[in-house]
This record gives sequence, structure tokens and C-alpha cells, in this order.
Amino acid sequence: MNKFVDFFSFIIAEFKDEASNILEIPQDTFRHLTNLKADSISLLVEEGDRALLFYIRDEECVVLGSILNKSSRKFKQLLILSIDPINENILDNTGNILEKKALKESLKNWLIKDIA
Repeated sequence: MNKFVDFFSFIIAEFKDEASNILEIPQDTFRHLTNLKADSISLLVEEGDRALLFYIRDEECVVLGSILNKSSRKFKQLLILSIDPINENILDNTGNILEKKALKESLKNWLIKDIA
């Protein structure tokens, strides 16, 4: 079973409160759109010309930022998250514990950041 089910539910609830456009993307559809393999349903959180893509790869949740320009799209890897098997905390790629609310605020700030 996907360890990130609760985290995805949290992201959906929090970003719906922010009136973001949220889509759950099936594995095969995600692969068609990104040419990346996901181990389960992925999430897209969109705000205008920026979006966050959350997908599960092996035992990790990869968070990509997507920026649309006039004629192209750029992906930027923002985070690689894991779940501590003992206490179920969310960890960054260096093993530091991330608080859900702080993580959500950081991602929200990335979404609304002005492109310079």
C-alpha cells in the first residue's frame, strides 16, 4: 500500500482550501504526459502558469515544479520525500523531518512566486 495516501489527502484538502486546481492522475496517463513512471496515482496542483506534480517512485514521493512559458514547459525537481517507517514523519532527502503545514506553505509560495 502507498505510504503517501495520508500525505496526498492532506495536500488535496489544503490546496482545495486555497482554491487551487487539483487533479488526480492515473499512472498510465501520468506516463503519457510526462514520460515518467509512477508507482501509483499522481497529483497535479495548478495555479496559472505554475504547477506542482507529486508522484510516487519506489518508496519516495517526488515533487516537481512545472512552469509554462509561451512555447515550452520546464520541469524542476523541488523535493524528494520519504516516510519514516517508525513514526511516519515526512522526511526530506537528507532525512530531516518536515512539518506538513510548513511544507504546504513552502510549496504554495513556489506556486505563486512571480517569474522574473
